[in-house]
This record gives sequence, C-alpha cells and structure tokens, in this order.
Amino acid sequence: MAILTGHSPGFLSRYSLPPGNTASPEAQRSINVKYDKMFERKDVSALIEAKSARFLAGGGVADLTGSRLFVRSADDLSIVSGNSVQLVMTSPPFVDVIDYAKENWMRMWFGGVAKTYSHAIQAQSRFPQIWNSSSMAGWEDLMNGSMREMLRILKPGGFAAIEVGEIRKGSEPLDERVTRLAKEVGFLPVSVFINCQKFTKAAHIWGVNNQVKGTNTNRIVLLRKPGGPLFDYAGTFSDLSL
Repeated sequence: MAILTGHSPGFLSRYSLPPGNTASPEAQRSINVKYDKMFERKDVSALIEAKSARFLAGGGVADLTGSRLFVRSADDLSIVSGNSVQLVMTSPPFVDVIDYAKENWMRMWFGGVAKTYSHAIQAQSRFPQIWNSSSMAGWEDLMNGSMREMLRILKPGGFAAIEVGEIRKGSEPLDERVTRLAKEVGFLPVSVFINCQKFTKAAHIWGVNNQVKGTNTNRIVLLRKPGGPLFDYAGTFSDLSL
C-alpha cells in the first residue's frame, strides 16, 4: 500500500509525504499550499497494474491455499495451538512514537473499511486496540505478554524474529530490551541483525540529517525456543536440544 503516498510518477498522490507517512487531510492541504500543488487526475488502475508487474517480475505469488488471517492482540493468541508454529515474525509498535490509527487512515479508506478520514479514525476503535504506551515500563509489560504467547505457540526449536529500532534520539535501542525480556520468558537469543539506513526523501522532508534524529536502524532480534533439532551453519540439523 506504499503506492498511496509519495510524489514520484508511479505513486497515486500528487505531492505528499514519503511512503509509509500518511498526512491527515488538513496536513495535506497545508502541503498543497506550501508547494503550490493542485489536484492532478491519475489513472489508478494503470498505476496499480504497473506496480504489481514490478513486484511479480521475479516470479509468481506463492500458493496461499489453507492460509488464515486472524485479527487480535498479540498477547492473546489462544486461537493458535501450542507447539504448532515454526516461525514468528513481528514488528511491535515503537512505544508511543507513532499514532498507528492516524497513520493508517488512508489504507483503511483505500481498502473500503472507511469512507472518510473521520470514519477511518472511528473504525480503528472497532478493531483490537493497537498498543500505544507512553512509558518503557508499560511497553515492556505488553511485550512480556506477547513474547510468552510467541513462546507457547512455537514448536520446540522454532524461531521468533522481532524487528525494532532505536528511539528517543538513539538513547533507547529497543533490541536490548527485547533480548532481556526474551531471556526472562524462556527464549534463547541467537543473534541481532542491524541494518543502518541512509535516508533520502524521508530525512529531507522532515529536515533531519541522517543518524541524528528518528529511527535510523532496523534491528532484528532472532530468538529460538529451547528443544527440537538445532540447525547449524553448515546446512544440516543435529539432535542437540538446549
């Protein structure tokens, strides 16, 4: 859905924030006035088809037969049986840095969930509340419950990959907190992968220099549930249980 915002030729909007940053209608009007941009009609179907063609250039879509979609809070996965999942991948809210309801209003409108901006904000209340804690202690409590559920549903030897970043001007690297919490609930930390980003449009539109403000890294914490076969880097499995 990143095609909805951004002002390159292949995007749907005329001039807006970079992909992933959705402006409110009021904010968009201010942007239009500031940059003297007027309404521009675009062929939405053609743009979506072109974007899809680029996505599928490397091959077709995997067979999703049997896939199921559940919508509920991550600290209550009772609909999923214990010891039944091989891999959990997630990117939890970055504490209170983002208002996810407002950030996703355009996706909700485009998907037919809501007719207007105000309807989208109201519609958000009909779904399980998205976490938004103003304190690190509150965030850790929510993560603790979520990670206990991850551990429960994973098969012995299964993996969890949790993507976070650094907040509070780099003073709070969330991967360190995730690693500590993981040990407390019974996970075995395997590794932390850090991708240091060099922004262009996103940094410029906010007037931010790289590596100064905001979230400048992707940090993926890889965790393993004890037991089961252990995969080694030579590409084989052993029967070692930890």
